[in-house]
Amino acid sequence: MVLSLPPHVYDCIHQLEQAGFEAWAVGGCVRDLLRGVPPHDYDLTTSARPEETLRLFPHTVPTGITYGTVMVITQQGPLEVTTFRTEEDYRDFRRPSGVQFASRLEEDLARRDFTVNAMAYAPSRGLCDLFGGQHDLEARVICAVGEPSTRFEEDALRVLRAFRFASQLNFTLEEQTLSAALLHGANLAKISAERVAAELMKALAGCRPSRLFPLLQSGALCFCGLPAPEKPLPEAFDALPQAGSLRLAALCSLCGAQANAVCSALKMSKAVKQLAVAFERQLKAPLPQSRAALKLRFSDLAPEYWGDLLASRACLFGEENAPLRDLWRDILAKREPWRTGQLAVDGNDLKALGIPAGRETGKALQMLLQAVLEHPEWNTRERLCAMASQWMGG
Repeated sequence: MVLSLPPHVYDCIHQLEQAGFEAWAVGGCVRDLLRGVPPHDYDLTTSARPEETLRLFPHTVPTGITYGTVMVITQQGPLEVTTFRTEEDYRDFRRPSGVQFASRLEEDLARRDFTVNAMAYAPSRGLCDLFGGQHDLEARVICAVGEPSTRFEEDALRVLRAFRFASQLNFTLEEQTLSAALLHGANLAKISAERVAAELMKALAGCRPSRLFPLLQSGALCFCGLPAPEKPLPEAFDALPQAGSLRLAALCSLCGAQANAVCSALKMSKAVKQLAVAFERQLKAPLPQSRAALKLRFSDLAPEYWGDLLASRACLFGEENAPLRDLWRDILAKREPWRTGQLAVDGNDLKALGIPAGRETGKALQMLLQAVLEHPEWNTRERLCAMASQWMGG
């Protein structure tokens, strides 16, 4: 079997081999090449020790020497080159207490999480698939390498990673792997919130996020405020726009959770939290019934997100909101104002009219905005100054 590697990856492998070492592309890049999907990045594994890799390449960064990893800098981008290794006991459900460098590729592949991620390829040697990864790719299943319980006891985050890959690849979990994942799911509470959040958001952004249902149903994510849903996640959940914050808000609604609490528990960024909470509010709120009412909602959820929101409501609730989507598109096309900063006048204009700065100016701008929401054609300096003068006089 011949896989097409980018020139800089081929050259790095060739240079290591010329120096007398084994070198292989490994993991997700091999999986994706076999699927016919361009990999996002390439990882290499080698019999060369880190210090030998550092000597061999002129531009390197010792990113993880303790774990055998050296980043080789090429003109086409960085490559992570890691020495064959085995791992010692895991003591915190996430990282090994230490690593031992190995001499054989087989030892390195045996420590990996799932069979589809435990394949290696070298142009001079072909594909190395010791655990049936190619078969599992064709069968579209996620299967642990070796004993599933052992893999999940070593690293509890692998539980969520299994469901993440099922979502991203549209695969199912092999029966024993699924059973072991659910058995060890409670250990996710012992993993840092940030790592759980990253995996959850990747799973939600996949093509089949409903694959998360067995994990949710097991209660494994109760620790972060996501209780077991009463019903399976609907197929419509998979059809939602692939915006992470939106899908998180939809998941919270389906599980009876609060997006604010979940985002806080998982220490998500302020931006993700604010967007998820805004999506949640607008998923629950009645649809606006007028042009002005729709623009008022933009202060809670910015207009660029309303296409995804309305598509999601149609998927989840069967709403017929096509007319509102047409209205939304028309508002954007005409660049109609929806906040005071978009008015043709500002505080200085109102001050020149004799309106006191501060609260009175704020009240006047809000009054003008209400008028412009109903009549966007009134948004001219002359018209608004006249209206403000009339308001002040009244």
